[in-house]
Amino acid sequence: MRKYIYPCATGIAIAGTGVALAFGAGAAQAAPALAPPLSPTVSAESATGLQCMMVGSGCSATSALQVNASALTLNAPTPNMLAAAMFSPGGVNQPLYGLIGIAGQIPIVNIFIANGTNGAAGTGVNGGRAGLLIGYGGIGGSGSTGLAGGNGGAGGLFFGNGGGGGAGGTSAAGGNGGNAGSLALFGHGGSGGTGGNGSAGTAGTAGGGTAANGVTGTTGTTIGSTGSDGVNPTPSGPAGQPGVAGATNPVLGGNGTAGTDGNGGGEGGAGGAADGAAPVTQGGLGASGGNGTAGANGGAGGAGGESTNTAAGGVALGGNGANGGNGGTGNTNGGAGGAGGAATSTTGVGTGGTGGNGGNGGTGAAGQAGGTGSAGGAGTNGANGTNAGTNGTAGGPAGAGGNGGTGGLFGSGGAAGNGGTGGTGGVGGAGQAGGNGGTGGTGAAGGTGGAGDAGGNGGVGGAGGAGTGAGGTGVGGVGGTGGSGATGGPGGAGGTGGAGGTGGTGGTGAAGGTGGTGGTGATAGTPGRGGIFGRPGRTGTTGSTGATGTTGATGATGANGATGNTGATGASGANGANGTNGANGAKGASS
Repeated sequence: MRKYIYPCATGIAIAGTGVALAFGAGAAQAAPALAPPLSPTVSAESATGLQCMMVGSGCSATSALQVNASALTLNAPTPNMLAAAMFSPGGVNQPLYGLIGIAGQIPIVNIFIANGTNGAAGTGVNGGRAGLLIGYGGIGGSGSTGLAGGNGGAGGLFFGNGGGGGAGGTSAAGGNGGNAGSLALFGHGGSGGTGGNGSAGTAGTAGGGTAANGVTGTTGTTIGSTGSDGVNPTPSGPAGQPGVAGATNPVLGGNGTAGTDGNGGGEGGAGGAADGAAPVTQGGLGASGGNGTAGANGGAGGAGGESTNTAAGGVALGGNGANGGNGGTGNTNGGAGGAGGAATSTTGVGTGGTGGNGGNGGTGAAGQAGGTGSAGGAGTNGANGTNAGTNGTAGGPAGAGGNGGTGGLFGSGGAAGNGGTGGTGGVGGAGQAGGNGGTGGTGAAGGTGGAGDAGGNGGVGGAGGAGTGAGGTGVGGVGGTGGSGATGGPGGAGGTGGAGGTGGTGGTGAAGGTGGTGGTGATAGTPGRGGIFGRPGRTGTTGSTGATGTTGATGATGANGATGNTGATGASGANGANGTNGANGAKGASS
């Protein structure tokens, strides 16, 4: 059994009173005090629903319903409810909604006076019908995906607006607005619900598979050739001229002249003898031997002149020997150092001359560098991407707007619901990436350098001159130092490795897929018809076509292959054999 807040007897009494108040005559009354708004929230498309019960409340200022006390003259007493509906301020509809809601809680009364129930969001349930005589129609519930919005409920027969239609779910139509009561003077039809927007298209898939990478270039196959061995030069050209010996003199012997350079250096001239009686006698200096030209030996140094002193207590000095000439390039020998001159004093001291140094041997010829290795092969190009991205699918169509409800006698029709916007097309898929270029091949190794040729030997140092003095006071001369043996020719440098091959070019990416077309916008609903003296509802807007999806990205270009490594440098050639040092000259005898 249903339980009510108020007893049924109370309800019957109130219902009878309500009918009498609505249609019985009464004295003129002051406008009732206004209470804060209590009406339920409505959608933007239902602006003429609960908020447009009266002229000037949520309706266009141009409405044919804009009337006031000076525009209408009533010849008969006006029922209380009708007077309030005609001449009270526009905001009176909000309090009435709350009052009607209270009346709807009373048994039996709620059959005649009650507001319709609003449909829950996302259900698409229709709004409830108002009480038979007085009340606002309930608002239709919005629809979920693919579900149409609920229709607005009808208003009471004598008083109340129709409920607004619910918004349609994705791609679904909006609900129709409810009709005002057919005898409601200023009741307005409910607005049609907005059509749902179309569903978005599906994005295209990326181009599948992997483009082939380029192949690595071949390694250089030809190793650089071995460098030629060094070859000592063959002597050529004229021989060097020997120097002239120094002149003899009783006190100081003359110096010899140097030999000239040539194919075989000329021998240096010897110092002249000094034989006489004087406090000091000295033999002349020997001259240096000439240097050998390429492939030729150096000339021997000239010997120092001898000295004999017969004066009482006289000193005799032997002349110094000269250095031998150096050998020319190649396996050539240095010239021997000149011997020191002997010195003899019959009553004094005799000192022998110093021997000259031997000449240095010639340096051996260098080996030739090795040849360059061949270059590596170029890497091949990466394959172009061939698998384009697939196209995005088209956006779904939108739902149509709901129709506006019919107005009462003086009420306007409900506004037509706007058509939904078409769905956005899907994005095109990305194209396949291009393959990477192949790495260049490694270059071949360079050739080994040629061996150097042997160096020449040093010349023998000159012997010191013998010294003879009275009573064994003679001093022998110091022997000359032997010449240095030359180094063998250096081995040739190893050849340069071949250059690495060029890397291949990366392949081009494939094109992206085309974006899907936008879905079609839906038509607006039909404006509600006005009452006998009312205007029709506002025209709705046709939904726009959805945006076309963007084209997918072009596949990335493959990376270029790296340049191949340079080949290894060849080994250096062996150095030529070194020459031997010349022997030092012997010290002169002392007596």
